[in-house]
Amino acid sequence: MFNRTTRKSINWLLISLCFSACLTTTLLSMSAKANPKAEAEKEAEKPSLQVKGELSITPLSDTLFVHESFMQTQQYGFVGSNGLILIDDNKAYLIDTPWSEADTIKLVSWIENQGFTLAASVSTHSHEDRTAGVDYLNRIGVTTYASEHTNKLLKQAGKPTTTNSFKAGQFDFVESKVEVYFVGAGHTVDNLVVWFPQSKLLYGGCLVKSLGSKSLGYYGEADLDAWPFSIKQLQTQFTDTDRVLPGHGKMGDKQLLSHTISLLEQHAEQH
Repeated sequence: MFNRTTRKSINWLLISLCFSACLTTTLLSMSAKANPKAEAEKEAEKPSLQVKGELSITPLSDTLFVHESFMQTQQYGFVGSNGLILIDDNKAYLIDTPWSEADTIKLVSWIENQGFTLAASVSTHSHEDRTAGVDYLNRIGVTTYASEHTNKLLKQAGKPTTTNSFKAGQFDFVESKVEVYFVGAGHTVDNLVVWFPQSKLLYGGCLVKSLGSKSLGYYGEADLDAWPFSIKQLQTQFTDTDRVLPGHGKMGDKQLLSHTISLLEQHAEQH
């Protein structure tokens, strides 16, 4: 047991150590605040692919990225929309534009800041979550593509069309790397899917629903009779796919295809 004098000395020692630690912490904090440049440099070191605003860009590999833009909708609230960017020989190829021209401008800026040149885009159907940036891309000289059917629908709606069209079937957007297919109507009569053979990624666009989807979403222009057959065509044609990216929601695997069919069956039962 310590005597009274020893205990008193130990108490003072503990108080001194505590005071010293608090003082050190305070000085470090004051130093950081007094050196905003150092703080800014430290912040800049943090890896981030978040583009200003709501647009986000997520890498799937060194050459393939998902871009997601957002829109406040009246019926479904705040909704995200997926698209893709493929990098090939320092050129960027865009699959679907963001949901607004403003976000398309941000996306092009991000591509250029990475040292790439946006060479071309392809839109998988006529809705704005796929084509809102087409007019801007046309104005800055980017080659834009859509199917003849999509451009016909855009023209009928009084919206800008792409500079190039292709017939339904298969379109090799980037040779041996990006293949665009029309497998049948569904969400719309012109919806396309995109296959990335090297990464075995199937981009189902709005033809395919995410596992988080509890309904078909907007189906005002859908072909509900053809839709399940189009999904079954995907199941037959892309048996070796590892990943499936829907037009809205999180990436998954082939379960997204069977889930979409289940949603269609539920809808048919309820209507």
